[in-house]
Amino acid sequence: MTTNTDSGAGKIRHPARIQLLLIVALFSVPVLLAWVVFFGGWQPSSTSNNGELLQPAQALAPSDWTTREGEPFGRVDLVGYWNLLLVVDGRCDQACMELLDLLRRMRIALGVNASRVHLLLLQPRGAPAPDLPEVSNPVVFELLAPESRIASLLAKSAGGEGVGRGVFIVDYRAFNMMTYPLPLDGSGMLDDVQHLLRVSNPQSENAEREELLQSQDS
Repeated sequence: MTTNTDSGAGKIRHPARIQLLLIVALFSVPVLLAWVVFFGGWQPSSTSNNGELLQPAQALAPSDWTTREGEPFGRVDLVGYWNLLLVVDGRCDQACMELLDLLRRMRIALGVNASRVHLLLLQPRGAPAPDLPEVSNPVVFELLAPESRIASLLAKSAGGEGVGRGVFIVDYRAFNMMTYPLPLDGSGMLDDVQHLLRVSNPQSENAEREELLQSQDS
């Protein structure tokens, strides 16, 4: 009688052991995979951003930039805002106008955060004014700079100077940090801008601007 009882208990405990081993394996396999990935030196093939990071980021000092009306446009006009910068090496043709419209619609898609983002068009001095639709004004800041500054910026663009156009993100500290190849992937750039606005702090952006304004007044 005793032998039969022990045998029955063993049959009951055996499935319990299997269940326990399965639970241990379930929690152990991810750890083992992580260990293999880490020590095997595997790295993801691409980063999460859609644009190309400028290494190092370029601190812009636009002392020779002006508005189309001839007013100076300096670093203080960049600081405190995220800036979508379109640079062209001459007149703003149809392709340029389409890029501007795409950037404008991207800015609208930011909703309540749109006020944290400026849209800039930079052309060489002497370039004719673009015939912007009424809906683009005053959203687009029309700016002019010497041809040498235009060429310097385009040389850093994803498409290179020969394309004649370059799209950049300039951060709220006035650092030119990211560029995008053409034709522009609007949804990819929008993802990047939304991510930057999420990780950034509006209070920090405002404080950066206030600090610069106070330093200029002192």
